[in-house]
Amino acid sequence: MGTIYGYWTCDYCGVENRGDKYRCDGCGKTRGKDVEFYIHPKQSSAPNQRAPKSKGPDWHCAYCDSLNSAAETKCRACGHERDRSSKDYFTLHPEEKGSRPCARDFADDTPTEKREPTEDAEDGILQNLRNTTSRPPRISTILGAIGIIALIIVLMVVAFPYRADATILDKTWERSVTVEQYRTFHESDWYVPAGGRETDHYLDIHHYEQVLDHYNTVTRSREVPDGGHYEVTGYTNNGDGTFDEVTTYVTDYRTEYYTEEEPVYRSEPVYQTKYEYDIERWAYDHTETTSGHSDEPYYATPEFKVGFRTNGSSEHYEIVVSCNNRFDKTISTSCSLDYNEWASLNVGDTIPVKIYAGGIVSRVH
Repeated sequence: MGTIYGYWTCDYCGVENRGDKYRCDGCGKTRGKDVEFYIHPKQSSAPNQRAPKSKGPDWHCAYCDSLNSAAETKCRACGHERDRSSKDYFTLHPEEKGSRPCARDFADDTPTEKREPTEDAEDGILQNLRNTTSRPPRISTILGAIGIIALIIVLMVVAFPYRADATILDKTWERSVTVEQYRTFHESDWYVPAGGRETDHYLDIHHYEQVLDHYNTVTRSREVPDGGHYEVTGYTNNGDGTFDEVTTYVTDYRTEYYTEEEPVYRSEPVYQTKYEYDIERWAYDHTETTSGHSDEPYYATPEFKVGFRTNGSSEHYEIVVSCNNRFDKTISTSCSLDYNEWASLNVGDTIPVKIYAGGIVSRVH
């Protein structure tokens, strides 16, 4: 860890001075209590020179506001004796104490120059404002606004259902029965299931195993430690115009090459006995459907032969209604109901319904 000089800027004449200067090189003014020390960025032409090890922060003379070296017992500006009440640099600048990272010290903190608008610029701005406020709206803007309003209205019509009274014009129903057949299937597997009758067997590939075939010599690389070095990762303000470097040890690495034997495998098939067999099971054969407009729906009665059976059924009931839409136009549409609702209604009845987008209707209870 080393020590380098910092810099300070005279608040009277603006001249930059190296950290070990207690009087400004430009005007001779002594270093005051408000001074702040800083480090030059790396790209700056002013080098951060090495300095002797710091002996302590500057102390403040309460009589003339000057800063003095920690080694001084009298103020170099006015000659007043240093006493116990004399404050040091870090008492005056507590935020400067402690370690700071490099990024902060080397950041470009130069403030951006703020420019006031000229009279010509102000006149141009005012003229633009006048032109903007006096310009009539464009036709495209008006048409765009009308289109947005129309779209909102359409979305409201489509999205929200409305109630209406509907007259029942017709009632329809449909019922279906699934028919299965008990059939013989010819299958193959690694075992014969219960109820199956073996018809043949043979050896077949069941899976593959990875078997060592040979070794290949391959060259590989790896990073290995090879000493190290110290890097400056921050600075500690000493309060006297110098900064101590904060260093961190960084390990260096080198690339090492080596050879090793790499196994190479081959896939070997593993054979097992595979069986062919016949087995009987129920399987889907066909669906028998009945439908109509009467009030007495029924299921089909298949003429069963040996080896057939029914397994499962389905039913669907609808009413066809007539009603007026939002635009007072008569429309006809259908509505699905469960059996009890469907059976309780008759052709010619009037019922309340909700009409959705696309003419979809649901009964209101």
